[in-house]
Amino acid sequence: VASKCFFHCAASGTTTRVCELKIWMLERLKWQKNIRTHGWEKKPRMLQVQDSVEETTSNSEVAESSPPNVQPIIPKVLECSTESSSSSASGNSVDRAPSLGEHEANRIFYLSVPQEALLDVSVSLADNSQTKRGWNRIIIEKPFGFDALSSYKLTQCFLSKFQEKQLYRIDHRLGKDLIENITVLRFSNLVFEPLWSRTYIKNVQVILSEECGMEAQGRYFGHYGVIRDIVHSHILQTIALFAMEPPVSLDGEDIRNEKVKVLRSIRKLNLNDVVLGQYKNSADKSGCYMNSLMPTFFAAALYIDNARWDGVPFLVKTGVGLIKHRQPDEAILLKVNNKVPGLGLQLDASELNLLYRDKYDVEVPDSYEHLLLDVIDGDTHLFMRSDELEAAWNILTPILDKIEENKVVPELYETGGRGPVGAYYLGAKHGNAFSSGINFEVILELTKFESSSPNLVLAVSLMNASRIEDDSSSSR
Repeated sequence: VASKCFFHCAASGTTTRVCELKIWMLERLKWQKNIRTHGWEKKPRMLQVQDSVEETTSNSEVAESSPPNVQPIIPKVLECSTESSSSSASGNSVDRAPSLGEHEANRIFYLSVPQEALLDVSVSLADNSQTKRGWNRIIIEKPFGFDALSSYKLTQCFLSKFQEKQLYRIDHRLGKDLIENITVLRFSNLVFEPLWSRTYIKNVQVILSEECGMEAQGRYFGHYGVIRDIVHSHILQTIALFAMEPPVSLDGEDIRNEKVKVLRSIRKLNLNDVVLGQYKNSADKSGCYMNSLMPTFFAAALYIDNARWDGVPFLVKTGVGLIKHRQPDEAILLKVNNKVPGLGLQLDASELNLLYRDKYDVEVPDSYEHLLLDVIDGDTHLFMRSDELEAAWNILTPILDKIEENKVVPELYETGGRGPVGAYYLGAKHGNAFSSGINFEVILELTKFESSSPNLVLAVSLMNASRIEDDSSSSR
């Protein structure tokens, strides 16, 4: 987007989100004179923008990702307007804002509203608030439906009002630099792409562990659970980016074409290949509204039925209320066999690592910053397309139905632990052991040679610079 391109960003949801967007745009993009931000509430309530600024700047999570010099630009944040209105109202609340009504500019609509209000808000936007002289783009927060049927209805409603290229289904974890670096690492380094297949890769592990518990997620997580909230978007999208065939180009549509092929090739899950867990007392936390059978932990062995990945298990492990960790360091770790100095031919496994904080003396952008800039630039490759959404739900809806029909009781695990023991039996069942990484990592082992240790272990990790344990007990 050229610096002279004027556009509006309208956010439906909390005023805190409006202020975060305003702070980010003013500080990061330096287009203060070319951006107007307007927000309106999902229900009537009296809130002042000053209160929102104080809430935003006092929030520890926001403060970590916000620029260090937020205070000087707070007066500019106060220029944004805030209007309280009902989400389901059919009025053109956005166009009534002076900041939007005075200009026919490009518009971004950020919808951070409950699923039950999403349709009404989107219809109102489509009918009353789109600009006719520029582009209109709609950012939608997950979850994208509750199951395959509800997601399909939601998608059809959106496509009846907007074009597919206008929709940006946002998942903040996909904005991490290292997620995008998976494809760069593979396609920009000739040593990896020839090995990126079942011929050389024994298993792939995608691990996402969160310390925060149900009390931080509240009613939302208690209703949707870990499978709908984390697995459907974060995990499956990471697998799709990792396992896709080389795209025709790096254009967003070409990448999404390859991702959807992977998702459609994932084998249907059986209950025997799934482990559910719930951390102890999660149902008793006040304000959680937790279903007693709603899992907070999920582990599974996925298989992709295509020529490249046939027979390679993709081991997934994710949950909340797990082991405590600090903000992770971003790193790429490569373990290779080398000769121990001295006489003889004794081999040892050594790690080569790229720790971002040591290599690059720059601030790593927050994931939301990355994704919001992609929306402005019209880059779609990190956002889910409608057919990707459908393919992901086709993987998970059958297993969700089986879990509900059989009333599967989650295995309890200690808060602050490593999750249910059953997950580790699941890994052993498929001939592998889960890594001990404690935050987020994607691990593959290239082990198709006779050796007592992996010939090469590659980990693209978001973790606490923890070392990858060598599972010498498993067969290689």
